Amino acid sequence: MRTRLPDTAPWAAWSNFTFTAQTGHVREVDLLVVSPSGVYLIELKDWRGKLTWQNGSWVQAKPGGGRRFHRSPVHLVNQKSKELASLLGRPPQISACRKMFGGWHFRCGGAVCSR
Repeated sequence: MRTRLPDTAPWAAWSNFTFTAQTGHVREVDLLVVSPSGVYLIELKDWRGKLTWQNGSWVQAKPGGGRRFHRSPVHLVNQKSKELASLLGRPPQISACRKMFGGWHFRCGGAVCSR
């Protein structure tokens, strides 16, 4: 990530840190990026293969065959964003993918998310 982000203000990034929400829950953040357009909390996954959406779960079709079901991390990332924004004293302005597979495509490691 370091090589892909500009090395000038206001760009900044922090990875692999925890914070304690006002509820007492300890939250882990994979990557937090500050850019001219906003602050982004990013959940990183090292999944390979193709991801699809089925009955509220992400389904990973593995390159060697077989399937694995994952809970969607969208709800938890949304919650973490709100809790972190609360600690920082700012109202959250979350523009993350509310429609996870509504025409959005992502590359996560070697995985391709599609509808």
